[in-house]
Amino acid sequence: MSSAPSHLEAPTMCEILAASSLAVQMAGCGPALAFVAIAQMLHNRRKAALAHKHTLGSEHPSYGDGSLAGACGSTRKNLSAHSKTLSRAHLRAIASVCRVAAGEEADPTCGATLCHRHDEAPPWSQQAIATALIGDLIFYVSAEQVQR
Repeated sequence: MSSAPSHLEAPTMCEILAASSLAVQMAGCGPALAFVAIAQMLHNRRKAALAHKHTLGSEHPSYGDGSLAGACGSTRKNLSAHSKTLSRAHLRAIASVCRVAAGEEADPTCGATLCHRHDEAPPWSQQAIATALIGDLIFYVSAEQVQR
């Protein structure tokens, strides 16, 4: 079997808009680093999906095919209808998604592929390891990531 891809394909404009919409939905008007962190988390999901596909020959069950749209996970179906007017937060999020895709931002999440708002406690968070608190978001690596 050939080696896993070392880089990710550039996202499409539609994927950039979907990812930025997810970032705005999650971070709201939070600090700029929150948008970078969400974009980096999605980038980490893309890498995990490609590694999964390379190793097992199938799409990752949560992160899809390695595309940015797939990295949005179950949320992607809610992101198909974008606002016709972009807010300042959307513009900040788009810039963050593009900088992460271009490799111009360090990963403030320490490899996280999961996150939630600090005032939530999803069941999966009990098995994950917290890596960063950025704005109102807590970032995690999954138990699956830790086992690798």
